[in-house]
Amino acid sequence: TEQVALAQHLSQSGARFYGAHWCRYCALQRSSFGGKAAAALPYIECASDGFKSDAALCASKQVSSYPTWEINGQFYSGARDLADLASLSAFNLAEGRPAAASTAKAVE
Repeated sequence: TEQVALAQHLSQSGARFYGAHWCRYCALQRSSFGGKAAAALPYIECASDGFKSDAALCASKQVSSYPTWEINGQFYSGARDLADLASLSAFNLAEGRPAAASTAKAVE
């Protein structure tokens, strides 16, 4: 599905999804991808009492609200819809692949 492809693209491109296990909007963000795609998200747990917490990384990145996305070195606070995440990460949601790949194929 395009949700799985986008989640994999975000992970492979070095994007990060910072959140906390108690954060309602983080749960909504994950659910917007669906179960299989949510498992592929580049999720970083920021709550010190959370499973596989990396609170030190969150602190070093000065992440203070959840969810926060880091995409191409830029930080975006708040839950984002799939189209927004695709646009921010140069992903063609309709074709299910990075935008650069779809552009290159069209030029060939």
